[in-house]
Amino acid sequence: LAAFLTIAWLSKMDHALSLQRTSEAFFQALVRYEDLCAHGVGIMPGLLDALALPPANEIATARMARTLSRNAQAGSVLASTGESALNARQRETIKQMLALHPEIHDSSYLLPGTLRMEGQ
Repeated sequence: LAAFLTIAWLSKMDHALSLQRTSEAFFQALVRYEDLCAHGVGIMPGLLDALALPPANEIATARMARTLSRNAQAGSVLASTGESALNARQRETIKQMLALHPEIHDSSYLLPGTLRMEGQ
């Protein structure tokens, strides 16, 4: 399963990278899921700016915070229970597979232009 998911993820990332190179304006903004989870509303000013949207007012910011504080998958079969984790062999398989790609060498790869919090 880890190998299958790695191929699926790598395929999507490779396609996104190709779209960036051939259609420069294809993506208006790129945000890494982990950063959105870690920084929540803190990343929103940069995202709104990248999308050429006005800054969020107090009410919109509160709504964003409320939305980002919930697990959108809670109650569904997709909800994480925290029980699944990759074992050492699976992590090594993923590492070896990603090492074969000419540019995307690890799971922390960021597409060019991905929004980041200051200081990262």
